[in-house]
Amino acid sequence: MVNSQFSLYNLINPRSIENIFTERSPLLTQWCRTIETTILDRHLSAEMYVCFQQLSNFALVHKRYSKINELGQPVWIFGEPDVTYTPQANLNFIELANGDKLCREWFLVVNHPDYSRAVVAQEISLSGTPLKQRLFQGVLTSDKDTVATLERNLARVVKDYSPII
Repeated sequence: MVNSQFSLYNLINPRSIENIFTERSPLLTQWCRTIETTILDRHLSAEMYVCFQQLSNFALVHKRYSKINELGQPVWIFGEPDVTYTPQANLNFIELANGDKLCREWFLVVNHPDYSRAVVAQEISLSGTPLKQRLFQGVLTSDKDTVATLERNLARVVKDYSPII
């Protein structure tokens, strides 16, 4: 179980990072797709952490993540369990409880020696806002130290997770 007070967004110091944004979800989707496509195109085998708020949002990218999964490293997918998926080796679903701080966040973190990227955002729109209209505040970064810090904290969150396969 994830600590309900854990927030990846709160680990970011907006005063020390240049790539702060306030954007709607379609642009975040585009940024994440660019990162995912880079992982696939370069065949980068790296552990990934991604939060979709609700697991049903993962359906749109399930095929792409199945391909990423073939690269052999664990993919950790966070979200409220509003749907279920067939278990796959290395594709790990971390269920969030309603009210967990991570339920209001959107992130993708990948830390490979040749490619470090993170999109970390917190939703600032009202609950119930349609997906394409949702507004997020966050950071897009390739700073290796920042990405490594985010990865270390996420690794602590998932360290006791036991997938059911």
